[in-house]
Amino acid sequence: MTQQIYCVTTEGELKPVAEADKNSCIIILDQEKRVVYTSIPDTAPVREKFIAARLAAELKRANGLVYKIQSLPST
Repeated sequence: MTQQIYCVTTEGELKPVAEADKNSCIIILDQEKRVVYTSIPDTAPVREKFIAARLAAELKRANGLVYKIQSLPST
């Protein structure tokens, strides 16, 4: 498995999920391309947006600094 999909909880944790929900902050770890994707909807609370950004940076640091963080457009 080269992609892992995580949902960001309001407590500041990553919860693995099978499918992404449109109304929640999602972080996708693509190990093949070495990219951490973030999908943050416009309707998300500011606190959750900051948590998602911090967790994406932690995933990058944990997997290697060659990973890039890239945001996906929200729909």
